[in-house]
Amino acid sequence: FLRVECMKPLPNMPQSTECYNDGPYNLVSSTLTVSGLFTDFSKAVSLLREARPELRVDLLEDCNGNVIVENFFNLLDRVETYLSQMKDADQHKKSNKFIVEVEGLDGSGKTTLVKKLQQDFPNSLATKTPSPSLKEIRPLWDHRGGILARAFYMISNYVLEYEIANCEETVIIVDRWYASTCAYTVAYRDDESSKRVMPITDMSNDIFKWPNDMRLRPNILLVLQIDPVVRQKRVEDRAGTGGGASRFNPWDDRLAKDPALGCRILQALNRIEGPREVLSINANLSIDEVLEQARKIVKPAVEKFHRPLTIVVVGTHASGKSTIGTELAKRLGCQFDRELGEIERDANSLVAGGHLHGNGSSTGFDETNGGRDWDDFLHKKECQRDSKCNATRVVETWHIGNAAWYQFRQQQSSMENIDLDRYENSISKHLDSSRVIVVQLTLSSHSVMVRRRENDGRNKDRLPMEDDDKECQELYAALQHDMDILLKNVVEALSLPFLRIHNDNDGEEAINRILCEILSFVEKYKHS
Repeated sequence: FLRVECMKPLPNMPQSTECYNDGPYNLVSSTLTVSGLFTDFSKAVSLLREARPELRVDLLEDCNGNVIVENFFNLLDRVETYLSQMKDADQHKKSNKFIVEVEGLDGSGKTTLVKKLQQDFPNSLATKTPSPSLKEIRPLWDHRGGILARAFYMISNYVLEYEIANCEETVIIVDRWYASTCAYTVAYRDDESSKRVMPITDMSNDIFKWPNDMRLRPNILLVLQIDPVVRQKRVEDRAGTGGGASRFNPWDDRLAKDPALGCRILQALNRIEGPREVLSINANLSIDEVLEQARKIVKPAVEKFHRPLTIVVVGTHASGKSTIGTELAKRLGCQFDRELGEIERDANSLVAGGHLHGNGSSTGFDETNGGRDWDDFLHKKECQRDSKCNATRVVETWHIGNAAWYQFRQQQSSMENIDLDRYENSISKHLDSSRVIVVQLTLSSHSVMVRRRENDGRNKDRLPMEDDDKECQELYAALQHDMDILLKNVVEALSLPFLRIHNDNDGEEAINRILCEILSFVEKYKHS
């Protein structure tokens, strides 16, 4: 549908009777899967740079047009550098921005909703595409029209991403973004093509996918559904007060002439793939009612998103918890909480076999509680550490591992009435203030533990044993086999994201492989 259009005159500009020819750019146009729809930055920016001499800077009577054009292309250079850096950056340190994209037809109330919704959140930003930084250059590309205008609007999506990535605000409410670029392009049909246009429902899913080189994408895409009659009345009322889109915007006329166009755009918006959620709200209601619908969706999602994350690394003795946990925290740029039992024990008073009976300094049981005083103490301290947690962290062993140790020690002393519920209750309570992801490092047999103890004396220092082979077998049964059962119960009961990784191999290559797997898992579930 690439047409040569004579745009309406620009505000404060003399009317131009020129119609630009897209012929010089046919080679680029022919490579687009959908006519006019760019799907990456490089192709669109190359076209704009090639067309720079065509810009009618002389039409900008009241300002220095050459400076505006120069500033625009300098901005594109900065955006290009940003995208290059993001391509090579650590994918697991993604943005902490919660982004809401508000979409809908002109007159559906997007701009009003964005402004009001932004007021609900501290440290938030209301913005739009094209962003205010493109206000001065935009009329020149609109005046040009055709494939170059489409390239400009595609580029405006990347400019917005660049600005969001570099702003201080953490909640971003956007009036239109890439979803509009895609939906309006695939939905529009001119008179000549109306008989052969493909239904939106028949189009490939690939057409509606968020561009791969756009790193940021909405957490929520809100689509405002509105009746055509209600929308048209709002547009007419808005025009009567001088508000709304600029005079050269052709979409009001197109929607008025083609009633099916609005339906096609809304269908396309609902097919966009990339936002975590695409949700519709009824925009026929009053602004207060529409705002309340949006609040019920956005507020809980923002609160959940910004809760800190607790990544729990559990496993039997010598499974690599400390090594993996320490490096994982470094890569995520967060705190690492070591195993509490190790922190609280007196390293200078540890005795062989002491770990079976409590704090490690004795090999005798208190017959009245089977060493439970130590486990009670650790449970209380772990809960206290949880209460102070207000940021993302990696924690070793935690309540799950402590529960396995407690169960093991109680079984060793033949104690009955083992209370495991308190550990699950503590995890459940922590979920009120933090999201939790569990990673279990497993070994194929106790012989791996024995080998690592022989190769790394620190393992022996942490846990002195009288008989490595015998006691490693016991620990393997308690802290892997029995922990499997504990984990299954807790993970299912509390719906925790859970990753199980085999960790028999030693060396940097093995560590990096495991870290990459964990980081990918964390990225997938960190906002779930």
